[in-house]
Formats: sequence, structure tokens, C-alpha cells
Amino acid sequence: MNVSRYLEKETCEIEFTMKFITPAFLGGADGNGEFRTASVKSLLRRWWRIVNGNLSVKELWKKECELFGSAGGEGGKGATKSRVIINIKSQKIKILEDSINIGELDEQSKNGAVYLGYGPVDFKGNCKKYITGKATLSIIVPIDKKDEFIKVLSYINCFGSLGSRSRNGWGSISINSYKEKLLTLEEITRKDAQNWSFVFDSKKNTEEKSYPYLLGRDRLSLLYWQTGIKDTWQKALNEIGKSYKEMRLGIQGVGKALLGSPVKIQDAPVWNNVRFPSQIYLKVIEENGGFRGVIFHIPCCLPKELEKDFGGSQGGLWEDVHRIFDSDKRLKRFSFGGEK
Repeated sequence: MNVSRYLEKETCEIEFTMKFITPAFLGGADGNGEFRTASVKSLLRRWWRIVNGNLSVKELWKKECELFGSAGGEGGKGATKSRVIINIKSQKIKILEDSINIGELDEQSKNGAVYLGYGPVDFKGNCKKYITGKATLSIIVPIDKKDEFIKVLSYINCFGSLGSRSRNGWGSISINSYKEKLLTLEEITRKDAQNWSFVFDSKKNTEEKSYPYLLGRDRLSLLYWQTGIKDTWQKALNEIGKSYKEMRLGIQGVGKALLGSPVKIQDAPVWNNVRFPSQIYLKVIEENGGFRGVIFHIPCCLPKELEKDFGGSQGGLWEDVHRIFDSDKRLKRFSFGGEK
């Protein structure tokens, strides 16, 4: 039996180029910069969950184990092998340890890029080893999953980043495929975006999920704000960093916990030791020869065990966050033809 011929009929290969728009802090346990297929697989897996966010928790876990494999298997019935194979075809990746030119260095408190890179980057541009450049990769997937993974790559192109501080715009990436047509942000919004308040409506949402699974929109548009086009990525990252910092300063008390924990909150020490990632994501994209900073919200609920410690209205808090971004003069809400 010719196994290779059988596999060709049952699988397909999707080739694409991944380009780093902003430096990425990627590496192994030793702290050295390294570009690995494991990081790419984790990225695919994360956005695959959002693409399939309509599934129940149980069904999502079952399908994820079947597709990506699991050390414990679905239902703890033993290890399963991944059906997603990632190959690096070629790469022009640079691993650097020089200082990063982060643009204006007036004061630490005024540089948004430094604020977003706190830890790996300091106000002088000193940093950990980082990665720039691009690579051509391919993923081999079951042939009946091809359209699903083209959609996943489309999501990553519009929303994805990679590495430490990737939610804060560092490690922003673009995806380009010469053979496959990726969905645009407008197409994704029209097809997939749902009313964000559904997430926090316990009467309609009977399965309150504590992981990101839904692209939210309101009566205006997608929960997606963007700067004007800048001539450098540093300026774009700096702009959204300032907007993000001002938003956080505008939220007081236990509401800060929803913006990412652990966080120190007076009279609420429980949040010092809780790990709950931010639902606000930042990214830099290339557009028309320049760079644009974007901020978007992918809503999800607090885990059940933390709701009692929060005590307030999660939906009400996020309405405040949306209002702050809507009134920010640096930002404009994403819109497209036919939207009001």
C-alpha cells in the first residue's frame, strides 16, 4: 500500500508567510530568542478556539483533542496524535539583543510602547532578545478542515500576535498566502461578529464561558478601535499604549480586575494572586505603506469562582471601557460601507 498517496488524498497543505510587524519576545526555557513551530501551533490552536467559539465547552474540547492531539486524550482516555503538521519552509528571521529604537524617549510615563512592553523592555529601549523578520511556513491538515484553517489564518492576520506581551501589541504579525484567499476584517465582521452583551446575559447565555470565544460588536460596529496611519510601527504602538494606559487609569476599584489579574486593589487582596488575562488586545498592522495601531475587545466571563469576589456588573464595566475608547481622540471605531 502506498501510504504517501493515501495521505495526499486525505490531507492538504496550506502555505503562508508570517511577518513580524513589531519585535517578538519568543524563546525557549533558557531565555534565548528562538522561532519554533511549537509557538506557531499554540497560536493556531488559540484562534481555532475562537473560530469555533459557538461550540459547547465539552464539544470544543473533544474536537480540539481530535485535531491538535492531547497528552491525556479526550475524556482522559490516553494520548492522541496531532493531525496538524507545521513545517518551516524558509525563514529570514533575525534574533537580536540590541536595544530597540522605541521612538520618542521623553519620559517613561509618556511612552506608550514602553508601557506595553513592561518587563521585556525598559524606558531606554534595553530589552530581552527579540525576533524580527519573516518566515514561510506550511500547515498540513485534514482536507475537510482546509476552509476552517484558512479562516483561522485570516483571524490571525487581523488579530494575532506572538510571544511575551503579545496581547499588548509586541510580536504583531501579518499572514499572507499566495495561493489561498484570506478573509478581510470586513468579511469576518459581517459573518462572525455577534452582539457582545450576549456574553454577560445569563438568561440567554446558559453556558458562561471563561475563555475568549466570540468576536463582539455593538450597534456601531466591531469592538475594534484604530489609530490613523503612522510612518513607523513605534509611533503606532506608542499611540495605542497611551490610549490603553489612560483607559486603565479611568477604571477604578475592583473593576481593574477585569482588565487583567493579578492586580493590586485596595481592600480586595484576593486579586493579588488570581490569574485572569486581559480581554483587551492590542496590535500593530501594516496598511498603505504605513502602520496603524488597533485595540479590540474579545469578551468572556469571569470564572464562576471569581464572580462573588467581583460583585459588580461585568457588562457595565465593559460599557465604561467601550465609552472611554469611543471618546478617545487618538482612536476611531472600525467601520465599513453600509454600516451606520
